Amino acid sequence: MKAAQRQICGLIVVLLFACCVSGLGAKDDPPWRAGSLALSHDGRHLAVLYLLEYEGERHTEYDLEIWLYDLEQHLTPPRFVEFSVSGGTDIQFSPDNKLLAIGNYHQLQVFDVASLKPLLKLTNFESETRADFRWIYFSPDSEYIMAFTDWWARDHDMHVWKIRTGEKASRVDARRGQQWIERPWLSPDWNQFFRWREDGDEAGTIYAFDPETGRGPIQAVLDVGGNGGAAFSPDSALFAISTRYGEVQVFETETWNLKNSEELLESTCDEYLSFAFSHRGSLLATTCVRDDRLVVWDFELGEVLLQVRCFGSAPQFTPDDSHVVVSTRFSGIQVWNVSESFELTVFPGRFPLLHPDGELMIAIGPDGYVWIWNIRLERLQLILPKFAG
Repeated sequence: MKAAQRQICGLIVVLLFACCVSGLGAKDDPPWRAGSLALSHDGRHLAVLYLLEYEGERHTEYDLEIWLYDLEQHLTPPRFVEFSVSGGTDIQFSPDNKLLAIGNYHQLQVFDVASLKPLLKLTNFESETRADFRWIYFSPDSEYIMAFTDWWARDHDMHVWKIRTGEKASRVDARRGQQWIERPWLSPDWNQFFRWREDGDEAGTIYAFDPETGRGPIQAVLDVGGNGGAAFSPDSALFAISTRYGEVQVFETETWNLKNSEELLESTCDEYLSFAFSHRGSLLATTCVRDDRLVVWDFELGEVLLQVRCFGSAPQFTPDDSHVVVSTRFSGIQVWNVSESFELTVFPGRFPLLHPDGELMIAIGPDGYVWIWNIRLERLQLILPKFAG
C-alpha cells in the first residue's frame, strides 16, 4: 500500500512539474496542441500533427501543421513538413525509416526523411474510384504503398502504388458493404490477405497476396460468423479473429489449423474490437469498446491472465513484451506490467507510441504538448517544445 501511495505521489509531482514547464509562455503562445503522432520504426524520428481550433463564420475550423523531430538531437529544432493538411490525416514511416507518408482525403505524399523532398504525390482521383488516403500502409520492403478507396464509393478497393514511379501496381476488392475500413487485414509480410465474405454471414477467406498481382489463390476459408475484429501477429505466423458469439480463435497461418479458442468477449464488438499479439511468446491482448474490458490470454496454455474493465482501446505490447499499454477514454494511459503480476501504473495523456528500446513511451500530454516517459522508471523524461504557428 505504501509503495502504491509513493507511486501515486510521484506521478502527481511529475504531472505538476510538467504542467508548469509546458505552461511557460502560454499567455503569448497560440493554443496549438498535438493531435496525432507517428514514430519511425527505429525510434529516431517523430512526426507531430499540431492543430489550432478556432470559431469560423459557420462552424469550428482548424489550422494544422506537421513537424518532424529528431529524437537523437533534442536541442535541434524540428523541421516543418510542407503539406496541405486537412482533417482525417494519416502519417506513417516506412519500415526502412527513410520515407514519411502523409495522407488525407484529398492527397497522398511520400517524403524523403533526410531531405523532406517529396518523392510521390497522388490525388484522390488517381484511381477508377476515388482513393481515400486516410488509411495508408507501407510494404515491408518500403517499395510500395497502399490506400483504400473512398468509403462512399462502397467498393472498398485496396490500391497499391509503386513509390518510386507512382505507377499503379494492383487493385484488390477489400471488404463487403458500406462499412469503415481502418485496417487492411494484410499479413505484415504482405503474403496473405483476409477478406470478409460479401454477404457478411458466416465466413471469411484468406487469399495469397502479392503487391504486383494483388489477390492470389484461396489459402483457407474460416467459418467464423459475425464481422468482428481480426489481426495477424507481428511475424505473420498467427491470425486471430472473433466470432459472432464472443469467441476468439487463433490460427496458424502456415497450415490454417486452429491453434486454440476461448470465449473472451461478452458482446459482439464488430469493428470496435482490437487485438494485439505479443512479439514473442503466446499472449494475445483484446479490448472491446462495447464491454469496456481488457483481456490478456495465453493461447498456448489456454489461460486468461488478466480481465479488467479499462474503458480503453488499441492495446499494445512493448517491444520486449514486458508491459501491455492501453489508452483509455477516462483515466489516461494504463500500463500493465506483465512480469509483475500485471501491476498497474497510470500515466496522464493519450495516444501512446512505444519506442523500440522497450522503455520509452511517447504520448500527447493533457496540456497538448508531446510528453516522453520512461515507463520502467515511471519518470517523465522530456516535454517537446512546440513550433507550430
